[in-house]
Amino acid sequence: MITHPSPPAAAAAFIIAVITIIVYNKKRLQNFINANNTRRNQDDTVPPREVLRVSETASNATDIGSEKVSSATDITTNTAEKDTSNCATCGKGGDDLKTCNACKLVKYCNANCQKAHRPKHKKKCQERAAELLDEALFKQPPPREDCPICFLRLPPRTRTTYQLCCGKVLCDGCMCAVAKETDTCPFCRGPSIYSNKEAVKRCKKRMEAGDAEAFLMLGCDYDDGVMGLPQDSKKAGELWIRAGELGHSMAHYNVASAYYEGTGVERNMKKAIKYYQLAAMEGHEGSRHNLACFEINAGNMTRAMKHFMIAAGAGDDDSLEAVTDGFVKGHVNKDEYEKTLRAHKDSNDEMKSDHRDSAIEARALDRQLASLLGR
Repeated sequence: MITHPSPPAAAAAFIIAVITIIVYNKKRLQNFINANNTRRNQDDTVPPREVLRVSETASNATDIGSEKVSSATDITTNTAEKDTSNCATCGKGGDDLKTCNACKLVKYCNANCQKAHRPKHKKKCQERAAELLDEALFKQPPPREDCPICFLRLPPRTRTTYQLCCGKVLCDGCMCAVAKETDTCPFCRGPSIYSNKEAVKRCKKRMEAGDAEAFLMLGCDYDDGVMGLPQDSKKAGELWIRAGELGHSMAHYNVASAYYEGTGVERNMKKAIKYYQLAAMEGHEGSRHNLACFEINAGNMTRAMKHFMIAAGAGDDDSLEAVTDGFVKGHVNKDEYEKTLRAHKDSNDEMKSDHRDSAIEARALDRQLASLLGR
């Protein structure tokens, strides 16, 4: 006769089974979890992109659009202004003339000449500066770097790990594969970090070497008040700005989000858009997606679809969904839509591997176990 256990007994048996799984997989999971606990996952520390899907008021939308750049269709192209080899004000020539930083069209022999010419030059300067910004903004951004171990293009940041020992960003596929055998760094074979104090110490050492990722990471730690550090949004912003100066797109995204949300700084849409633009030009798909949302709110659908198509072509699923919606509504033509679909598929195919699929499963298992154990 088969007897069925009582509900309490069944629950106890289930808990024992879970504990058995944990013990059996202890080394693999612990190594994988430790690696993730020693670095901040920056995509989880900033406002989600979806907050920008909420439309601003009509007046705000207009302001946002005007703060960013003029519409490309309203710009009159100016390729030169008289003789660019001489000062635009006094006509003096020479090798020491300074080019206008905004438009690159004219030169001046000194600041006084530039100031005197400003009233006459201002409109053309702004138009040309807007043109130059658009050229850079809608240029195909650089792709992500390759994982230094498997040489496949790195996946989104939520599926990568920054190694404080050597400063390398590794895909979770390589991290998970090596974690089955050892607890050392898959790249440099350095020992794993098991304390917050040691993690912060190594992070600061990487910062001394000018590592942008380390500045970003410590900034996130200050922003969240973790790793034994006090919560300090101002300090976080300073570190993110420094990381951005070193070329880190995620740092620019964090600064933009801080200005957008008014976190640690006074809310400033002009500065938020500026830093989203910098991040987008450096290849950050989330920033480009946000810029597209701003353009929609400002009524610039053509510019919005350009942003969405670039981000979708880099593998961003949210942007692809927006392009699909744009195609249905007639904002995107058939050729553009097909090109975007192919680019999106190719981009994601470049990031796939069996090890990375296993890492995704390991992360899912970790979340399940953490939920069961109340972590």
